[in-house]
Amino acid sequence: MAATGSAEEVAEVAERFSLSVFATLRDAQTQQGLKHADYVRYSGYCTRRLRRLYKSMGHKHGKGKYEGRELAAEDVKEARHFLIPLMCAERCWAQALENKKEIENTKKWRSHRRQHMVKKLRRATKWADELVRLCAARATTRTAMEAEAYASFLKGTQLMEVERRWQGALQHFLQARALYEKLARGGGESFAAEGAIFLELQSEVEPMILFCKYQQQKAQGTSKLSDLQELREATEGASSSLRAQLDTLMSEAEESASLESVEWRGRAVAIPAPRLVSPASDVVAHFKKMEEDGAAGAGDTQALERRLGAYGTLFTLFDTVRQVAQSEKAEVAGGGASAMSQESQDQRRRLEEFERCVSGLMLESKVRRNLELIQSKWASYVPSSKEGRKAVNTTPEEMYRLHEHLKLDVFDLSELASAQGAEDEALYEECSAAMAAIKAILCFFLGEQHNASKRDKEAYLLYNRAVDHGGALEEASARGRGSELFAPILKSAEDVSSLSRIGRCIAHARACVVAPALDRAARGGDSLESAGKAMLLLENLSEASSFVGHPGRKVCALPPTLELLPCQPFLLDTAIDHIEYPEVPTEKTRAKEQERPREVASEGVGQSILGGVTSMFGWGSK
Repeated sequence: MAATGSAEEVAEVAERFSLSVFATLRDAQTQQGLKHADYVRYSGYCTRRLRRLYKSMGHKHGKGKYEGRELAAEDVKEARHFLIPLMCAERCWAQALENKKEIENTKKWRSHRRQHMVKKLRRATKWADELVRLCAARATTRTAMEAEAYASFLKGTQLMEVERRWQGALQHFLQARALYEKLARGGGESFAAEGAIFLELQSEVEPMILFCKYQQQKAQGTSKLSDLQELREATEGASSSLRAQLDTLMSEAEESASLESVEWRGRAVAIPAPRLVSPASDVVAHFKKMEEDGAAGAGDTQALERRLGAYGTLFTLFDTVRQVAQSEKAEVAGGGASAMSQESQDQRRRLEEFERCVSGLMLESKVRRNLELIQSKWASYVPSSKEGRKAVNTTPEEMYRLHEHLKLDVFDLSELASAQGAEDEALYEECSAAMAAIKAILCFFLGEQHNASKRDKEAYLLYNRAVDHGGALEEASARGRGSELFAPILKSAEDVSSLSRIGRCIAHARACVVAPALDRAARGGDSLESAGKAMLLLENLSEASSFVGHPGRKVCALPPTLELLPCQPFLLDTAIDHIEYPEVPTEKTRAKEQERPREVASEGVGQSILGGVTSMFGWGSK
């Protein structure tokens, strides 16, 4: 009997329980107010949950007077015992964050609330260590790992928020992230639903890791403004308190950076107003970040999408700078141009020069963005003169549209270069050469569209025009050859010129073959199919033949051919008063007037006789 009892005790001690710590916390936090940052509601929920746990499991703290009772490993009989230290840690953590929220929103009792926040965070880490101790003794391996990850996160939060020990906080956050990754990979199909939770937890702890690394670099004196800009972009989904700290650091870094000028085309333009320093610093920092990232490859779709997103952010920053500059100009010219002093006029001139510099940088960035997009599409383009073209290849219509957008940006840049009082002959020559190249490319792609539709005459003319523009491009490019910005478009124009010569020969040969056949078909010698022209069902409805699946027969022509419509004549009544009408003799008019009463009388007699007959038989009654 004694041996049996000791075996049962060993089996009971060896029994381990399982609890999904983070799944339980995520459900409770989502349902109890943390979705809206309501920490008071969540801490109240934790208090009520603890009361229910104490009562249901018989873990009471004396009668009447409170007597502390420690939860030992031998007292753990089920998985719900792990919820006691977990809910205690969550309650202290929620109360600490509520105090921090009050410190940020109010100025009263700040020191007292900070002391309360520090006290609650320390208690939260203490309860987390208690949870780790219990799970190590009586829980499964996965539950123990979750408890360790939870305790590491709370310790890192305490060191970051209270003690400002960045190295220790970074080590705890890195340990928590490593455990999150291990928990997300392991578990098999039974824990597949929890994998998304751990991936989300990794994204939440990543901003804190970056923040601690930046604070370490700042303490060592190796931090840069671009690193802080990258950190602020990477912490978009972080907590509001962390974002507030990053905004404060950003403002301090911008003041210390003291950007004084912006450079465009080798000329530095001073920043004319203090309000423009911060947005201009954002633009310069984003430029440096994009230069470090480098251009996207020809077949790297993900890199291209990242570059396009970076360009979108850059244009937003440019718009911010221009809006601030416009508001500064409005303040300077508040009383009108006549009431402006000499100092105000000089300030307005400096603002206009700075705005012109910003506009030039923005237009050059737009040109680079369009060129990168065009080069990525050129890789998958197959000319219509070659075989093997597929549906996945870039269409001529798409290439034409991209070059149209590039043409508009180059035109705006040339207008900026030719502005009155600020002429830039070198930039204007470069834009002229680029416009000539774009015209040649546009003619080529229009010819490609007509060539694909078997319109050989139009394709021949457009190919010929592209070759002419290519010849004129040699003179223009000799003046604007030194431009690094437009070098890709000039190179594309040279390639297009050679392709246009090939397409022109093919379109001319095909037109020479098809034209005599069409003439014979018009005279009745050959059929339309042998002449190379498709038969249309709508024009041959009397034909008793199938039009489905036949290469030379179609239902209708798409796009439909254009037809000339006759113009309606103009009706002018301005000469009606000058028209001489013919004279009618008076005798003929009187004879017609005398004949008219006789005709009316005869009609009246016939109607009266017919009316009597119908009334006699009741035909006319209603």
